[in-house]
Amino acid sequence: MAQPASRTDLVNYCKRQLGAPVLEINVADEQIDDLVDDALQYFHERHFDGVVQTYLKYKITQDDIDRGLGRAGSNPMGLVTTTASATIDGATASF
Repeated sequence: MAQPASRTDLVNYCKRQLGAPVLEINVADEQIDDLVDDALQYFHERHFDGVVQTYLKYKITQDDIDRGLGRAGSNPMGLVTTTASATIDGATASF
């Protein structure tokens, strides 16, 4: 099956991949509908440009920690948050 033409074709294809009709597939129709909905939602979220869900590791170094700490005069304990303001065409936005 290259491309299922309908939702029913997709469900039938999935059941055949699981072994039906040789094996009895004990799944309710509501469960199948939920799983197909989840699969389609996952595809729509991640299909653009072949996006693949990936986890990357990054080792935090002392330099990273130092860049995030406040200056000695402000709050040397903890990380710093910054704010910025911009005025464009008379409208001011703060970040």
